[in-house]
Amino acid sequence: MSPEQALWLEVILRAFQDLVDVDRSSARARWQREALDWIFSNDDDVGSFLFCCEAINVDAGAVRRGLQSISRNDLKQRLRLRSEFVGRRIDSLDDPLDSTNGRAYSPLRALNW
Repeated sequence: MSPEQALWLEVILRAFQDLVDVDRSSARARWQREALDWIFSNDDDVGSFLFCCEAINVDAGAVRRGLQSISRNDLKQRLRLRSEFVGRRIDSLDDPLDSTNGRAYSPLRALNW
């Protein structure tokens, strides 16, 4: 995974985190709405969800379907596990293999879809 791909993956993961963070503040509620709007937008400009998914070679439709099929608590648990995994991957960006099993790294596996 290149540094640029790691950046776009982090953008996606931040949006997911915004979805699951529970806070009754109006700012948090706005971030959750904005994250949902961003994820389900059909915009394909630089920085859009579709752009980010394409940059990391992930099917945006599959990610969207995955989000729709899981609970908030399940997403929160997956994000916690993925952040640990992605953190390890970002530490060794020049290594094209997933050190846990010797297979090529897949951003889709990082998102668990």
